[in-house]
Amino acid sequence: MKVDWGFVSPSFITNRNSAKCSLRNPFILIHANKILTEDVVKQAIRPRRPLLIVAEDVETELVRSLRRSYRGKSKLCVVKPPKCEHNGKAIMQDLAVFTGGEVVTGESDMNFVPQMLGSCKEVKVSQDEMVIVGGSGGQEDIEERRKELKFSIMSSTSNDELKLLEKRLAKFSCEVAYFKVGGDSCAEVFKYCCRVYNAITASLAALDGGIVAGGGVALLHASKELEKLHTSWYNEKKKRNNRMLGVHLVQKALKAPVCSIAHAAGFDYSVVVEKLLEQDNPDLGYDPAKGEFIDLIECGNVDAALLVDFELNDVAWHSNCNFGTRCLELQSSKGTQTEKEACDLANECSLA
Repeated sequence: MKVDWGFVSPSFITNRNSAKCSLRNPFILIHANKILTEDVVKQAIRPRRPLLIVAEDVETELVRSLRRSYRGKSKLCVVKPPKCEHNGKAIMQDLAVFTGGEVVTGESDMNFVPQMLGSCKEVKVSQDEMVIVGGSGGQEDIEERRKELKFSIMSSTSNDELKLLEKRLAKFSCEVAYFKVGGDSCAEVFKYCCRVYNAITASLAALDGGIVAGGGVALLHASKELEKLHTSWYNEKKKRNNRMLGVHLVQKALKAPVCSIAHAAGFDYSVVVEKLLEQDNPDLGYDPAKGEFIDLIECGNVDAALLVDFELNDVAWHSNCNFGTRCLELQSSKGTQTEKEACDLANECSLA
């Protein structure tokens, strides 16, 4: 189960590289109110078992005291819902069902017993997210909770409430996938982990915003839309129109990926670009390995639409800074260069 709640302090982090707190086979204390004293916590602490505390709030001084008291003895993590969470009590009930525990309230504080604790195989907590794997809740209780949520969804009349109920129901249905990444050295493992992370992020972005044809084809066809702008190179005062210069530069940048791929494969990129722009199918791209035009969507060569949109906005922002400051830092692959070489490089970039 995944919940968008994070730890109250970064001092609970156990893995500095991922900035997460990882607890294996922990007990889980779920408290519906603010915890003011250590009484409940002391009863919940068990030898050689980590403890995850999920509470509406925890006294700041109590958090410091817990860190000092149990440092080096038992792993501990305190989680609370964000201030904007208006459904915290209901989510705590869901957590209790999933982990096989009970929600401790102000009335049951004095009657707390260890049997009220939940448990799971593993929990990972970051600054704004908590993932619980292998909850100990009974399958019958979980199924009963799902039926209650489905009934509430059918009888709900508010759109906001309906979305919250659907999210809670989805949390009971989701599963967690493990990726085991290995390598010959720490640097190689880190490199592969970054690749897996980038692939997961791109997949999530594609699920959220859809996909477009890869290989720079989507950007190439987007450049045609700029031709619809009715702008001339010179304005009424016969001066050069900077707006048209900007349009020309953006068009050139949008065509650059396809040109680079074709040029690297040893083909005339101008011919490839011209043929692609003549096509009515925006998913059609050029495969340098086969030397033919193919449907990139069918072949699986795709990009996340959100990623492409983000990159365009990022490039536009940097370009705006360059034009606004009238300054651009250029560096040659040969290292230092003379003033003449710098001007030649600027001319090649079409910015001088």
